Amino acid sequence: MDHIVDQKLSKTARNIAEQKLNNFFTLPIRIDHLESRLVTSTTPSYQTSEGQSHKAPSSPVEKAVLAKEELDHALAELSELVYLRKLLEETQPELVRIWDLRFRKGLRNTDAIVIQELGYGNRQSYFNDRDALLGRVGDVFRLWDDLRGERP
Repeated sequence: MDHIVDQKLSKTARNIAEQKLNNFFTLPIRIDHLESRLVTSTTPSYQTSEGQSHKAPSSPVEKAVLAKEELDHALAELSELVYLRKLLEETQPELVRIWDLRFRKGLRNTDAIVIQELGYGNRQSYFNDRDALLGRVGDVFRLWDDLRGERP
């Protein structure tokens, strides 16, 4: 799984990749919430619903189907991120350290803080490693299509 050499993801694709890295830390809680929502939305309800003029789900069954789709999407994304993390832990552990320090939402670390924490003597080597991490995310989530002018 080699990413495109000497290429950087577009700004849009980089933002998506960074969000995916953040999601690794928040998806387990979100999945728990979605699972609990799915359980409550599949409980029988005999309330009548009035006509509606907006796009919200109109029935408990529709709500359950939408919640199930959202849950499936979140589980698939988490699975891909776990796969990537295990791969990086074996091959490029320095990228995992960047992932942990830079993209964990609660820490709110800037690049400058991560450079200092990890002891990068050369800022450019940090940015090369960070770009490599984003490139790996681009590989897993197929964000490189953006280089050909297509939407990620």
